[in-house]
Amino acid sequence: MGTTSTRRKTLLAGLVSLDRLLGSVNDDRALDDLERFLLETRILATEGFSRHGAHRSYLVILAGGIGVLAKPADTVANGDVVVGREAAAWTIARELGWSDLLGATVRRTIRSPDSGQEVAASLQVLWPDYRPIADVNLFSDEDVWRAAVFDAVVAHEDRNNNNWVLVPDSGIRVALSRLADPRQAADLGNLLDQQALQGVQERAARLAGTGTLTL
Repeated sequence: MGTTSTRRKTLLAGLVSLDRLLGSVNDDRALDDLERFLLETRILATEGFSRHGAHRSYLVILAGGIGVLAKPADTVANGDVVVGREAAAWTIARELGWSDLLGATVRRTIRSPDSGQEVAASLQVLWPDYRPIADVNLFSDEDVWRAAVFDAVVAHEDRNNNNWVLVPDSGIRVALSRLADPRQAADLGNLLDQQALQGVQERAARLAGTGTLTL
């Protein structure tokens, strides 16, 4: 699509086929290793992160020189819930086959830079060479729909005009039926309460069953 207005009209038309977005396979062994690295690797340094929203964030440097974004639970209201949801978003992206949609994220106990206490925090891999607040026309139509499907599944309500970044050459896929399967819910059950988990599965099942996304 050539213009934002044309894209918006298409989005508002209301239906998009999901058939061509099905069937991705993650390299789960590598992603498991990455999550284990985030959970276990020694923290070398922590400092304030300038680009953050309501949840105050920190740049954490892990052994090996890897920078991650840390959001401690004690820097936002209902922090334990928020931290769980941050990690759950990544788990959902993995289940959908979209490990390129989000930076890998885990829930880990760290020493809070604010209070000095041991608290839960989300740790997320920072995208290299990313462009914040990128014009939506720089994204492919398939990327836009993929983000729309993800936001519909997780009931995301904060995708405003600065809550995404563009990373060159990102890929696309989805397998909603895996996410809707209760047998796949073990990891999410450790991060979300039962009501939130049920909502995710119901939305995924509805999208998988109809093959369309209604806006």
